[in-house]
Order: sequence, then C-alpha cells, then structure tokens
Amino acid sequence: MAKRFYKQKKVLEGYGAFMDIYERLDGSHLQGIRQEQFRVMRDLMLQTIGTQTITLSDEYPEVPVGSVVVDEPQFASPNDSGFVLMTGTVLHRLKIGCNTIGRFTDNDIVIYDEDRMLSRRHCSVIIHTDGTAEIFDTSLNGTFINDCRITRSGINSGDKLRLGPKFSMKIVLYNNE
Repeated sequence: MAKRFYKQKKVLEGYGAFMDIYERLDGSHLQGIRQEQFRVMRDLMLQTIGTQTITLSDEYPEVPVGSVVVDEPQFASPNDSGFVLMTGTVLHRLKIGCNTIGRFTDNDIVIYDEDRMLSRRHCSVIIHTDGTAEIFDTSLNGTFINDCRITRSGINSGDKLRLGPKFSMKIVLYNNE
C-alpha cells in the first residue's frame, strides 16, 4: 500500500464555497496558489535586493531587538538604516538590506502570535542604501500600510504598518548621522 503524504480537508473560501485542499503530512504549509504567490514575491524581492552585500563592522555595539526606547539612539552602526518599527515603547531597528518579520524565530523581527494570524514569514522590509524603503507581503492574512492592503509598496516615516488583523506598528525614520 502506498504511503500517504497528504491529508484532505475542506476549507471555506469566499462566497461560502468550499475548496478541497491537501495538507502535506510532513508539515510544509504552502500549497498551490499560495506557493506560487510566495515564489513571485520572493523573486521580486531578489530583483530588488540584487546581489547587494553589506560590510559589517564590529566597531559599534549590536542593537538588541526589542530595545526599550528612552531617547533617540545615541550611536549608529555602519549597517543602520535609520528606520525603526515602534510598537508602543518597543523599538525594532531595521538594517540596510532585507528585514524579515514573522512568527519563525529566524526572522529579523519575531512576533509571538498565539492565534497564528501572522504567517511564519509574514513580510519583508527592504531598506536600500539610498535610504528608500519597500515592503513585500508574503502572508495569507495581509500586510497593510495606512490601512490599505498591499503586496508591494514603498514606505515612509510616519506610516502605520499593520500585520494581519491585530498587530500594528509605526514606521519612524530618525537621523542616524
């Protein structure tokens, strides 16, 4: 007898229609159209980033993720973009290059979500060396800039970033010189 790699389940899709999906028993989660959407967004991100590399220096101390904001940062590392994501009084510094956000622990910004409304790799924020920034959505529940759902968008200081239905952050650009 052949080994089963998938289990079938019915999922409610828009307009009350049910759709059969097959979930892999090995734990992988991207299926069909979602898998293709992820590939397209990953290709767009790679085109945007290109073969850009960053020379890191240990001359400046590392900034811990989730640092509490007391004042403006007093130092900047060579790969500091000047952008931060703020949730209340918590600061998440963004580096030049690709910054990933999601539930998985290997993301640059890890968000604990007990309800699993956030994807494992929910979105990526790309900071270019010229100071411009873009965000790419790779999630199922959406990424929103100023309450507009996006797949790819430029971002600016003061924009409100919402991940899925409940996680909100403010994007801030400070003078990193």
